[in-house]
Amino acid sequence: FKSMEQIALERKLKETELRYRTTFDQSPDGIIILDFETTRAIEFNIAICDILGYSREEFAELKVSDYDAIEDPSNTRAHIEKVLLLGRDDFDTKMLTKNGDIKDIHVIAKVIELSGKKYSQSVWRDITESKKTERKLKESEEKWKALSENSPAHVLLLDREHKIIFINRTVPDLSKEEVIGTSIYNFTPQEFHKVTRDCYYSVWETGEPSSITTKYITKEGDARYFDVRVGPVFKSGKVVALISHSIDITERKKKEEKIRLQSKIIENMSEGVYLIKLDDGTIVYTNPAFEEMFGYNPGEMISKNVAIVNAPTDKSPEETREEIMGILKDTGEWHGEVLNIKKDGTPFWCYANVSLFDHPEYGMVVVSVHTDITERKKIEQELEESEEMYRSLFENSPLAIGILDMTGKIVNVNSGHKISGFDKEELIGKSFAELSLIPKESLPKIVNGFKSLIKKGYSKPEEIQLINKDGNPRWSYIQASVIKLGDKNLIQVITQNITKIKETEQKLAERVKELTCLYELSKLVENPVISLRDILNSTLNLILPAFQFPDITTARITYNGREYKPTNYEETEWKLSTMVEINEKPLQMEFYYLEDKPFLKEEHELINEIGIRLKTSIEEKEVQKKLQLSEDKYRTLFESSVDGIASADMEGNVIDANKAFLDMLGYSKDEFLKLPYYNFLLLRDKKDKYFLFY
Repeated sequence: FKSMEQIALERKLKETELRYRTTFDQSPDGIIILDFETTRAIEFNIAICDILGYSREEFAELKVSDYDAIEDPSNTRAHIEKVLLLGRDDFDTKMLTKNGDIKDIHVIAKVIELSGKKYSQSVWRDITESKKTERKLKESEEKWKALSENSPAHVLLLDREHKIIFINRTVPDLSKEEVIGTSIYNFTPQEFHKVTRDCYYSVWETGEPSSITTKYITKEGDARYFDVRVGPVFKSGKVVALISHSIDITERKKKEEKIRLQSKIIENMSEGVYLIKLDDGTIVYTNPAFEEMFGYNPGEMISKNVAIVNAPTDKSPEETREEIMGILKDTGEWHGEVLNIKKDGTPFWCYANVSLFDHPEYGMVVVSVHTDITERKKIEQELEESEEMYRSLFENSPLAIGILDMTGKIVNVNSGHKISGFDKEELIGKSFAELSLIPKESLPKIVNGFKSLIKKGYSKPEEIQLINKDGNPRWSYIQASVIKLGDKNLIQVITQNITKIKETEQKLAERVKELTCLYELSKLVENPVISLRDILNSTLNLILPAFQFPDITTARITYNGREYKPTNYEETEWKLSTMVEINEKPLQMEFYYLEDKPFLKEEHELINEIGIRLKTSIEEKEVQKKLQLSEDKYRTLFESSVDGIASADMEGNVIDANKAFLDMLGYSKDEFLKLPYYNFLLLRDKKDKYFLFY
C-alpha cells in the first residue's frame, strides 16, 4: 500500500524523468555520459551518432580512444584525471567519424554522480563548419596582408567621411603617418573632387564597384596619374567602408600621349608611302595609308613587284614601270600623275613624288609618295563639263546675258544682245552709260545697285527701263551677280525683255480700273433712295479714276438742262464724248485731257457702257417712281371708299379687303383673311345675316 504522498512523488519523478529524457533525446547537441574507468558511454543521445556516423549499437561498444583523433589512451587518462580534479572542462578537440573524416568538436564536460559513482557528462557541439570559416578567414587575412603588402597598387580603406583608415604604402613624398586619418581629398586636386566624390557615393549607394582616373600633385609640383578602382566592404549585408586600388599610370600616360600624338600624325597623313628596290622593282615597305589606298591587307604587298600598282593604259603596267625607273636612274627623281589600280581592279589617279634613297638594309631604294587625286580629276572633269555646259547655255539662252568686268565694262555678250539693236563689236569694251542704254531718271537706281553688287556679290532683281540703239524704250528684268571665271572676278548680267509683259500689265490695270468703275456704279444705282443729282455727281467721281491719266482728266455731264462737273473742269481740244436719250431727254458726257494724250479704244467703250447703264438705271427709277405714285392713289381710293371692296387672286384666295367691307360684315381683317372661299362666296356676318357675292 502506497500513501498518497508516495504516489505523488513517484508521479513527479516520472514527469521529471520524462522531461529529462525528452531534452536528452531531442537536443541538437550530442550528450554523452562516460564511465571514467572504461571510457565507454553508458548513455548517449542520437545526436552523438549523427555527429560520428555510428549506429547506437556500434557506438555503445567504442572507447574514447576509438574516436578521439588527438589523444592516445594515456592522454585520455590524464584528461580524465584533470576533469575529476576540476569537476568540469571546456575544450575543442577533433574526433574521427566512422567513415574516416575528422570533425572539430567543442566539448563541455562536468563530473556527475549516479548511485554513488562518478561519471563524466559531456555536451558535444559540431564546430567543423565554423572552424573551416575561421581557417578561411585567417587564410583570407593572410592573403590580404600578402596582397596588400606586395601589391603594385596603393590599397586604401576609406570610412564614411572618406578618411583613410588603412594604406598599404604611399607615394614616395608621403609617409603613412601623414596619410592615415586624413581625408582622401587632401591629396586630390580640386578639379578631380567632383568625379571622385561621385564615384565614392555611387559605390556607397549601389554596392557596385566603380572606376575613375585621377591625379596627384607631388610636393615638388609633378603630376602623377592613377587609375583607381573603388569597391565596397560589406558587413552584415551593408557597405561599411570603401576599398580603393590605385595604380600609378604616369609613365603609361606619357607613352600614351606620345603614341596618341604619333597616331594623330599618321591619321592625318593622307599620302601613301612605299619603298621599292631599285635593282629589281620589289616592294620592301608600305605604310598603312598606302595599303588602304590600294586595298591591300597589312604586309600583303611586301615582296611583290611594283608593276602591280600600275593600271594598264596605252602602255602595259610593266612598260610604265620601266619608263619611270629609267627616268629615275637618269635624273634621280620623277614627279607626275599616274593611273594606278587597286587590288580589286578599280583604277584611280595618283600624283606621285618619286626619289632615290640609299637604305642601310635594302641598298638603293625608290621612295614614292602617292596622293590620291581621283576626286580632283573628277572635279576637273566635272568643271570642264560644267564650263562646256555654261558656254552652251550662255550662247543658246533666250535671255540676254552679258559679262562685265568689275568696272562695269562689257567683256562678252551672247546672242540675246540683238534685242538692243547693237552689234556685238559695238558693245564690247563699253559700259551701259557709254552706250546710253540707261535713261537719266534710272541712273541713280543703277549706280546704287552696282555698289550693292560689288559689296554683296549679288543684286536684287530689278525692273528697269532701258533704251535701244534706235532710241525706243524697252522694259527689262535685270539680275546681276559676281562670278569667278578662272582667277578673275566678273559680273554676270542676265536681262529679260518684259516690254510686252509690262504692256499687258498696264492694259490689265486699265481693265481693272474700268471694271471697278462699273462695279461701283452698279452698287450706286441700287440704292433705292439716291437722287438723280447724286447719281450723276457720283458717276463723275467714279469714272475719272478709270482713265489711263486720271490726274489730267476732267469731265462734264449735261442732263435735263443741268450741268454736273468737277471744280477743275476745263474744255480742251483733246475731247471724248457720248450721248444717250433718257425718257426722250438727251444725257451728254464729255471728257477732256488737259494735255495731248490719246484716248484708248477701251475708254470709248467704257463711257458708252456707262451711258447705257445710266439710261437703264434712271429710266427704271422713273418707272418705279410712277408705279409708286399709282399705288399710292389706288390705296387712297381703296381705303376711303364707302363701298365694300375685297380682292382675291385668280385661284380665289382673298388678298385684301377695305374698311367698309370689313365693317359691313363685322370682321377684323385677320379674321376675314382666314375664312374659307368658294367660286360663289356665301358669307355671314357675326349676327348670322347672309350675303351672297358673285
